Amino acid sequence: MMLKNSKYFIFVSLFLLLFSSSKSDEKIDIWKNDNKKKSETNLGSEDLQSAPKIDYKKVLNSNKEQKIKIEDSLSDSSKEANVFGIYDPADYNFNLNMWSSTSADDVRSSIKRIKKMNLSKTSSEILENVLLSFSYPPDGMDEKEFVNLKVNWLIENERSELLEIFLNQNEKFHGKSKAVQYLVDKNIAKANIKEGCDKIKFIGSNIKDSYLEKFKIYCLVFNNQNSQAQLLLDLLREQKLSDKFFDDKINFLLGISDKTTNKINEKNLLNFYLSSITIKNFKYKPSEKTKKEIWKYLNAANLIQIEDIKDKEKIGDLEIAANLGQIDKKIIFDIYKQIPFNLNTLINAQNLYQTLEGIDARSLIYQKYLLSEDTKTKIEYLFILEELFKNEKKQNIYSAFLSEKLNEIGIENIPKEYQEVAKRKIKLVEEFSLGKIRYNDKVLHQSKIMKLYV
Repeated sequence: MMLKNSKYFIFVSLFLLLFSSSKSDEKIDIWKNDNKKKSETNLGSEDLQSAPKIDYKKVLNSNKEQKIKIEDSLSDSSKEANVFGIYDPADYNFNLNMWSSTSADDVRSSIKRIKKMNLSKTSSEILENVLLSFSYPPDGMDEKEFVNLKVNWLIENERSELLEIFLNQNEKFHGKSKAVQYLVDKNIAKANIKEGCDKIKFIGSNIKDSYLEKFKIYCLVFNNQNSQAQLLLDLLREQKLSDKFFDDKINFLLGISDKTTNKINEKNLLNFYLSSITIKNFKYKPSEKTKKEIWKYLNAANLIQIEDIKDKEKIGDLEIAANLGQIDKKIIFDIYKQIPFNLNTLINAQNLYQTLEGIDARSLIYQKYLLSEDTKTKIEYLFILEELFKNEKKQNIYSAFLSEKLNEIGIENIPKEYQEVAKRKIKLVEEFSLGKIRYNDKVLHQSKIMKLYV
C-alpha cells in the first residue's frame, strides 16, 4: 500500500510539472474546463471508480482500425472517435476522457517544456503510462496530432521496444510509415544486417509499408532466398511501390544485371546502405548536412576514415557529428593521437598550444595529457582541454570523457585544490545521465489532481 501511494505521489508531482505555469504564483488546475464543461462535468475519485470499463482485448486483437464508442456516465451524450495507445487506462485508474477537459495548448506547451528537461527513469515511465494509455485527445486537438505526439515521443526518446508494441496494437494510424522507417533504420544503423533481419520480424504481416517491404526483400537476398525476393519484388512493382534505384540494386544483387549505378543515394538509410555494399571501393565524405542515421551506420560499419590526417575540414565535420551524438566520441580522440608534433612542441605544449588553431591545440594538449605521469599535471591538462572544447562550443564531446578520467584517477588521489571542481564535474555528468524528479511543492495543494489520488 505504501509503495502504491508513493507511486501516486510521484505521479502527482509529474502532472504538476506538466501543467504548472512558468510563474509559481499562478494557480494550477489540470482539469480546468470552460464554464459549460464545468456545469456538466466534475471529475472526482468516485467518478473515476464508477466509470465504465472497456474490453481492450477486442481493440488490440482487431485487424482493422476500430471506432470505440463509449457512453460516459458523466455526460448525456455519447462519443465516437479513434483511440490509439498501448495501455488500458483502467490499469492506472484512468478512463478514456482523462484528457478531454485539458486544453490542447496546455499539453503542447507542457510537452515542449519537458523535452528540455532530464527526467528520471521513474518519471519517464509514469509520463509514458499517461501518454500511451488509450484515450480521447485533449480539447482542441484532433486524433491525427494526438497520435503524432505519442509516436514522436517514442522516437525522440528512442523507445523502440514500445514503438514495436504500438505498431502491432494499432494497425492504422497517421505517422505509421515514420514509425516503421525509424525501426528499420535503427536495425540497419547497427551494421549487423543478420540481427536486423531477424529483429524486424516482430512487425506483423498485416502491417504493410513500402519501406518495410523493401527491407524484407533485401533480407531475403541477404539470406540467399532469391526466388522469394524476386516474387516480392514483382508484387511491389505491380503495386507501384518500388522505384528505379531499388530495382537496380536488387537486380544487381540477384545477379540479373551485372552493372549498377555508382551514384550514392542519401534519400534514406536503406538506399545509402545499398549504395555502400554495391559500389566498388565505396567512399563517402560526410558533412554537417549528413543525416543522423547515416552517421550511425558509418560509425558502426567502420566507414569513417581519415585518409589525410591534415584534412582539418573533415576532422572538423567529425567533431560536429560527435558533439551532436551522431558518432562515437572515441573516434575524435583516436584522431587527436594521430596528428604529428615534433618533440620540441610536445615538450613546450603548455606554452605553445595557444598559438595553434582549435584542432591542433586540442590534439597537442590531449597528447601531452597522455604523456604525463604526474597526477597533478594530468589534472591540469584535462582542465585546459575542457576550456578548449568550451571555446568552440563542443563540450558535449568532452564532458563524459572528463568525468570518466577523473573517476579513474579517484577523488582521493586528486590534489586538494582541484577536488571540489572535480566533484562538480563528475556530479554534473551523473545528473545529466540520470535526470531528476522536479516539482513545485508550494503549489502542490492547489491542483484538483490531489483530490483524485491522495
